[in-house]
Amino acid sequence: MDTKTFANFKEAFKSFVNNDKDYIFTRHSLDRGEKIEPHFHPEANEWVVINHGKFTVKLENHEETLDLKRRVTVLYFPKGQKHSFTIHSKISYFVFKDKSDKTINYEHPGPARQNGLEG
Repeated sequence: MDTKTFANFKEAFKSFVNNDKDYIFTRHSLDRGEKIEPHFHPEANEWVVINHGKFTVKLENHEETLDLKRRVTVLYFPKGQKHSFTIHSKISYFVFKDKSDKTINYEHPGPARQNGLEG
């Protein structure tokens, strides 16, 4: 899993945002116990930027629990790869996609909704 830590949000964003390219930007907040079910984006790469909270993230068959304490972290999910989250403490995070794309629920193919969020 491609996970990188940065000193601040500016440095984190500079690590993947290219000049003169459009991105889809979304902010999400989730509470302890919520889950983002396994899903993938067939045509869009996705970056999650977060700086606090405890959660378990799974990318394909690799699972890791992260407990961030004010460390700005970027998680990268390549297009077509299944990923999911289990939230252990309240979190807010930013999602960047490099193009508009549908979200496919891995368990039930078709457009997905997770916790009321279309992605």
